[in-house]
Amino acid sequence: SDSVFQGGEAGVIALQARLALTDRLGFIATKDGYTILRPDNGFLENEEGFMDVTIGFKYAAIDDREKGLIVSPSLRYEIPLGSDDMFQGRGDGVFIPAVSASWGPNDVHFIADLGAQIPIDGDQDSTSLFYNFHLDKAFEADCIPGARFVVPFIELNGMSWVDSGDGSATVDLRDGNPVANRA
Repeated sequence: SDSVFQGGEAGVIALQARLALTDRLGFIATKDGYTILRPDNGFLENEEGFMDVTIGFKYAAIDDREKGLIVSPSLRYEIPLGSDDMFQGRGDGVFIPAVSASWGPNDVHFIADLGAQIPIDGDQDSTSLFYNFHLDKAFEADCIPGARFVVPFIELNGMSWVDSGDGSATVDLRDGNPVANRA
C-alpha cells in the first residue's frame, strides 16, 4: 500500500524451462509469461501484457555428489520483448550473471544464489544485485497418510539497487494522459 499502486493485485502466468545440453551444461529460460495488474490507485489503469523473456546457460562447475555440493555459475540475457503497459520491452536488454551453490548432506539442504542485473542501456534500466538463501530439513512423515516427508524451510531473498535508470518510463492514467517521471 506504500507504493504508487496503493495496493491491489498482480497475477503472473509463466513458464520456466530448462534443457540439459550435457551432464553439466543447461539451457535455461527463467522469465517469461503474462501479467495482470489491478492497482487500487484510482488514477491508474488496470493493465495486462507480456513480460520480457530471459534466457541463458547454467554450468555445473563443481558437482560433488559424495559431499552433496554443487556450484553453478550462470549467464542469462533479458530480451526486451514485453509489453510497454507492463513496464517491459524497454532498453536494449539486461545481462544477468549469477552463481548458485547447494550443499545437502543427508536430510539438510542449504541453497544460496547471488547475482546482478546489468543493463546494456543504464538510462532505461536499473542495475541491481540480488541474493537468495534457503535452508531446509526433511523429516519422515509417518503420521501423515500418503506423505513420505515433511520439509520445513526458511528463506531470505533480497534485491539492492546499485544504479537507477533515468526515470523516463511513462504511466498511463485512467483519463488517458500519460505521466512521465523525469529525473
